[in-house]
Amino acid sequence: MIKNNVSAVIVTYFPDFFHLKKLIENLNLQVDNIIICDNSPSNLNLSNFLNENIEITNSKIKVLEFNFNLGIAEAQNKGMDWAYANGADFVLHLDQDSMPDKNIVKNLVESYYRLLELGYSVGLLGSTFYDHVTNKLHEKNQLYYSKSIEQTDEFLTNSFLISSGMLIPKSTYKTVGLFESDLFIDLVDFEYCWRVTKFNLSVHLVKKARIETSVGKGIVRVFFNLYEIIDIV
Repeated sequence: MIKNNVSAVIVTYFPDFFHLKKLIENLNLQVDNIIICDNSPSNLNLSNFLNENIEITNSKIKVLEFNFNLGIAEAQNKGMDWAYANGADFVLHLDQDSMPDKNIVKNLVESYYRLLELGYSVGLLGSTFYDHVTNKLHEKNQLYYSKSIEQTDEFLTNSFLISSGMLIPKSTYKTVGLFESDLFIDLVDFEYCWRVTKFNLSVHLVKKARIETSVGKGIVRVFFNLYEIIDIV
């Protein structure tokens, strides 16, 4: 079995400390490194909180405190650069409010190799969102289904994903590069997906890679008939 090094990159902006603690403890069982990229413009003392409240080997958590809001794209880029410079084969991007399933990393990585076996040149993998009360798919997933190019029991092939729950292989990072930091927040993930497809790499949603969300959360904005999902977890 192939041993993969997976790093998680979490971008924070005045996060709920105790939700972040729960998220880190979740990821501790799944990834090799956790990189927290803090965009909070004031001295939030995030490092102090983590040191005092999380019982994880210090070398596993890297906190990049910018003391300035660089925008989500540039923060993600700095986290991704650090991860790949320190041995990552894959980077999983997550929002600070995300709560992934306990097997999300395993399911995403296994799906990557399964898709390679099926003949795809895989560029990106994304996760599905489900309601933590009803255990049903969140209604926003219908955007993925309605816009999918191809569907199987395991995957959707799409032209877009949102960044929370997105797994980026090192090969994609080396070929496509980083997120477009000039976009700051809006359409960062969509632009990256479209750029990935320009390199003839495929973009997939993995049905069994799941992230918890809540009923009633989510805003869908429309730009020139293109859908963008904002803050759905």
